[in-house]
Amino acid sequence: MKQLILILTLVFSVPASAQTCNQKVDPKKVVIFVMAHPGMNELKAAREAACQRGETLVVLPEMTDQDRAIMEGSAQKIVSLGDQRNAQSAKLYDEMNAIREKLRNDEKLSKDSKRKTALVAQYQALQDKTTSIRNKFNKLIEGEEKKSEQVSKKYNFSEQHDLNPMLEEKFKKYDKDGTTVASFIVSGHNGGGSFYGDAGRLNKTSIFGLPDKHPSAKNIESLYMLGCYAAAPDEVVSWTKKMPSLKWIIGYSDAAPLTYVPKGAQYLKDMMLSEKKAEGVKNESDLKNLVNHFPSVQTNYSGGGQVCKDKINYFYTKNRAGRTFASMETDNKSGFCDEKVVKTLPSELDAYFNGTKELPKDTSSGPLRALYTAARQNATCLQKQSGFWNGDRAGLLLFFEGVKKNFVRSVQTDDVDYAIANMNNDVKHASSKMDELIKTYMGKLKGLYIPNEKNIATLTRKQLNQEMAKWDQTLGVLNNVRQYLSKTDQSNLKYVNQYHKMLKKYLWDMDPACMDFMEWHEVDAEHRAHTRCET
Repeated sequence: MKQLILILTLVFSVPASAQTCNQKVDPKKVVIFVMAHPGMNELKAAREAACQRGETLVVLPEMTDQDRAIMEGSAQKIVSLGDQRNAQSAKLYDEMNAIREKLRNDEKLSKDSKRKTALVAQYQALQDKTTSIRNKFNKLIEGEEKKSEQVSKKYNFSEQHDLNPMLEEKFKKYDKDGTTVASFIVSGHNGGGSFYGDAGRLNKTSIFGLPDKHPSAKNIESLYMLGCYAAAPDEVVSWTKKMPSLKWIIGYSDAAPLTYVPKGAQYLKDMMLSEKKAEGVKNESDLKNLVNHFPSVQTNYSGGGQVCKDKINYFYTKNRAGRTFASMETDNKSGFCDEKVVKTLPSELDAYFNGTKELPKDTSSGPLRALYTAARQNATCLQKQSGFWNGDRAGLLLFFEGVKKNFVRSVQTDDVDYAIANMNNDVKHASSKMDELIKTYMGKLKGLYIPNEKNIATLTRKQLNQEMAKWDQTLGVLNNVRQYLSKTDQSNLKYVNQYHKMLKKYLWDMDPACMDFMEWHEVDAEHRAHTRCET
């Protein structure tokens, strides 16, 4: 998750509004830049490139550069403070763990009470110091969050704010006045196609439909997606199918570079200025020569550049594995995938999902992060190979701690205790003929784990799987209760049905096949995550 947060934290130096375009631009030919999260370096690069292209840059949502800089600066400080907090805490945690291991495993301590007492005191002191450090940094982070929130309130922004209506209104205006949109840029946190940030969110399906609804969008030839994994191979395929006018697709097939790193913005500018040169590309060799011309693509930090030309249909990526060119023909998707990786990915992900391997607390790097990246980059073939695993589901493992918190919030609106109490009351009033049998079923519900924010926090993936299995068994019990009550008195079914629905909802909500990645992978206290399986 660290990389997803860092991706949009830039250092603001020179206000982009200070830039002026000193050449003639066509007001009827525009480049739309939707910024779900402020990124001043990206904005500066887009303005310079649009000016050189003789086109008008339109930035959405509309706000002042000064306010963008405040939001961006706060976001960057929040990440920096969080990194400092975590680094200092991690060092103390290591010391605490070492003491804990001694207390558990050092047999000599049982005979040396003085040394044992000293170790316990040392452990407590480290724990207090850790708490103090975290409180200090959390207070500073809260201060930065308030700065950003003040700007958000000014424009009525939130991470859940749908940017699509604003976009629709802009295209309706262009339809009437004859404006043509040549390029579309979107920037924000991303997990594969959908973008969000402090200014709102925009789903890729909203962009897919633009050419069908708006004449001004029919000739969009280039798409720039500035977010992690936004242009992974399967994403590129979906964009070319949904928007056939596209000749040029640019983005990242890996974790995107930090946007305050200059080469990230340089990458955007280089690619925007290369569109004219791309018109001369006739074959794969030409495309390679074009890509090789730009150092920002060749050396791009842990990211991949996607270059797609509709007439030759070639895909280029630069990532951790090296540089790759592959055909994008519909009958030849194997070029997108590392077949050796695809064969082992499902079993490796299964190990984490089943709890054979413990999920790491820090997922900003390490083996699970590498598996997630591989799942995104090989999604086209992975789905066929496993029938289950894809980039989204791998991501839900990566952000398991956040997913658990979202899960608790999703069921907090249901008063579980109230339903159980009333359900027991229903059973007491059941007909005498069925009374004993029903009580037998109800007895099986005693001690059933009901998740709350406190007890779910400590559950491992393996333990959660075990609890979900119990819920599944309980559903069978409740089905029998419902059947017997339906034969006696329908009024007794009200709370039994309510409790049955709750347990079913638990299973749905924690089923990776039902979770929408963009709703579940991060925790937002004001937003209730929904499930695709919910009825």
